[in-house]
Amino acid sequence: MIDFQSTQLLNATVYSSTTERQMAKLAALQPRTLAIMHGSSFAGDGGNAIRNLASAMKEVLGNTR
Repeated sequence: MIDFQSTQLLNATVYSSTTERQMAKLAALQPRTLAIMHGSSFAGDGGNAIRNLASAMKEVLGNTR
């Protein structure tokens, strides 16, 4: 994410006042598999993975909006 912020992909991922709450709702579902549209799937503790992503998003993108 940090690298993207210094390229044409600047702010390609939206971070708004509701992002943290929505990510917490997704993490609470405790998924065991996460799949993205164009990439590998993740199998494991999906709730923890989402919480880690939410934390990174807040750190990198939270102050840009």
